Amino acid sequence: MRVLLITFLALITLTTTSYAGPGATCSKVCRRVSGCKIFSYDVCMKMCGDQRVEEIPEKRAKALAQAKMSCPALADQLAPSQWLCTAEGASSYGHDMDGSAPDVWGTKDIYELGSGQTRAAAAYNAMRDCNATMTFQLDIDGERGAVISSQCHITRCTGPASAPKQRQQ
Repeated sequence: MRVLLITFLALITLTTTSYAGPGATCSKVCRRVSGCKIFSYDVCMKMCGDQRVEEIPEKRAKALAQAKMSCPALADQLAPSQWLCTAEGASSYGHDMDGSAPDVWGTKDIYELGSGQTRAAAAYNAMRDCNATMTFQLDIDGERGAVISSQCHITRCTGPASAPKQRQQ
């Protein structure tokens, strides 16, 4: 009976324990990242949560240090020897999306980073990945009805530490 009770309690613990997601540490670094326009707060929070930054002391310490960095230093850490560009877009899905009275059920934002030796190469890579993601989302949501609500476009490019400062956007 005792073994059965311990096994049952262990099962309850395993099935009811779940990761709570990103918290205060992620919020601090993501406010900085989005303020620097490297990528959006929501995307940063998802990535931070996926990396379980809140659970690992070393990752938490690194994130808190990043939250205090200047924008160029933060971008340099993300892509230290290359240009880094962010492309954003969005698709909407719902009923009668191509008709006169669309019924939008939801929107899917897209944020893609691209890096390259030149600004043009980084922008190209970001746009290529954004457009590929957009196409994939439209294919998936096509049965419900989907449209592009915001074309992919470059929102930010940051050069490597060696790039002239006036060329950064």
